Amino acid sequence: MKLSLVISVFDEEENIQPLVDKIDRSLSDIDYEVIFVDDGSSDATVERIREHGNHRYKVLVFAKNYGQTAAMAAGIDDATGSLIATLDGDLQNDPSDIPEMIRVMEEGPWDVVAGRRANRQDAVVSRKIPSRIANGIIR
Repeated sequence: MKLSLVISVFDEEENIQPLVDKIDRSLSDIDYEVIFVDDGSSDATVERIREHGNHRYKVLVFAKNYGQTAAMAAGIDDATGSLIATLDGDLQNDPSDIPEMIRVMEEGPWDVVAGRRANRQDAVVSRKIPSRIANGIIR
């Protein structure tokens, strides 16, 4: 297996089908698996994953919300690919960027290749301002 794509999801039922469609189109030339980690969703996220996924898709289900860090760690622990890519389930990361990131990784002496969300769609008050404060404190 070349690539394990780990995706943390929490109440993302509306995003699952478009995300699966984008993944399948973007990674069609790559041997990959997708590991969704449901972080205690209360909607039909898990059902949508099972409905729209195929043999490449699996889902790990947390009984309650443990947070994105725990979800990503569980998915990474379950991964079998020689490369691991992570995405959020909110459609703000584009799976079509992954093949180029793999190319960069394979052509250079890199251990990690990271992307950056250029046009983030988070709410200003509830996400962006607290994030900027936290980043300032960390720096």
